[in-house]
Amino acid sequence: MSKKFTVVLESCGNPDRGQYAPVSDPTTVGVDDLEEASVMCRQYIIDNMLGSGNWSGGQVFDVDGNLAAQISYNGLIHKVSPCDACGKKLPCLLYASTSEGQTWSLCEECYYIQRKVDREMEEGVANG
Repeated sequence: MSKKFTVVLESCGNPDRGQYAPVSDPTTVGVDDLEEASVMCRQYIIDNMLGSGNWSGGQVFDVDGNLAAQISYNGLIHKVSPCDACGKKLPCLLYASTSEGQTWSLCEECYYIQRKVDREMEEGVANG
């Protein structure tokens, strides 16, 4: 039986550590679900002693070759979905906005913008 997803396992050099080439051999692995993809990523990171600056893998593709998710260094699964703020279909993070009182699915760029807005709103309230 074929696997539902393929996960990319790879590294890159970290210039902060004087590394300018991948520090491990890249590979792809078939997995049945996103949780298994996360486990495979974390095992690859541990086996190859990668730091977060070395992790460049974690892209999960479905059987049609479409990006389905991104696995971060810490094993979190970021499913591909339309960003609630900009509409781009990218790996998104769930974000509970303190200033708006609701939860959104945001791409990385919009996530950091909303965090900044929330911080500024909180500081404004705290300062008067």
